[in-house]
Amino acid sequence: MLDVSTTILDIFSVGSINEKFSMFDSLKDRIEMISSSENLSSIDFDKFSKGFSQISILSELEAVEPQRVKARKNLQSNEGKAVMVHAIAHIEYSAFELALQTAFLGQGLGPGYLQDWFRVAGEEKRHFLLLQNHLENLGYPYGSFSVHLSLFEGAGRAGSLLERLAIVHRYQEANGLDANPALIRRLERHQPHDNGFIEKFIETLEIILEDEIGHVALGDKWFRKLCPVGIDAEELYFDIITRVYPNRKQQGDRLNLSARQEAGFSVIELQRL
Repeated sequence: MLDVSTTILDIFSVGSINEKFSMFDSLKDRIEMISSSENLSSIDFDKFSKGFSQISILSELEAVEPQRVKARKNLQSNEGKAVMVHAIAHIEYSAFELALQTAFLGQGLGPGYLQDWFRVAGEEKRHFLLLQNHLENLGYPYGSFSVHLSLFEGAGRAGSLLERLAIVHRYQEANGLDANPALIRRLERHQPHDNGFIEKFIETLEIILEDEIGHVALGDKWFRKLCPVGIDAEELYFDIITRVYPNRKQQGDRLNLSARQEAGFSVIELQRL
């Protein structure tokens, strides 16, 4: 029987990103072969979730408060481009670890659940590697600039797997569906003055957007599955998000309506957002 728990924790414990990815690929191949009838051990959410409150490669990064992260303003210089790419690469690497945590914490729900979240983690890994390649072409490896840990802080406020699915995969990731097209539009304004970097970078962002719709859809799927019988899932979602993000502002016309609907948001929810 595959010891999923130990192997996932081993991935978090090794030092380098390349080691983590190699171990992940090996485990993912084995998980894809698990029989749908195989029983997997349940995890004590409270015991493990607090240990996932920060990124596992913290020692390799300079973590600061969000307001102290270098601003993404100057797209004329290689450094300015790298600051922008680095910020998104950090989001994608963080999303890799967060998806892997979600897989670990809910593995008792069965092979289908585990395979869903390993697929998400695998796609987040691919996004990071695409962005890492852009960074290296610009001369700035991942870790060259300070980062914030807001995504992990949000995840750390979840008191259950249900809340984690709402916060991480139906709120934080869904916000990315809105931000991505806005960034693409901004980049297109600079494209005529660029040597081809922005065109290639936009192609990467479009890949990310397409995949992220599926990730949010899985968050929606498992959130609704775990919602208690008799409880309105959409009302519960807003209760959770309002508690965790009390200063959240309505997004209005910044919402990517088509992507959110494809990912499972109802018209009523979009009106409330």
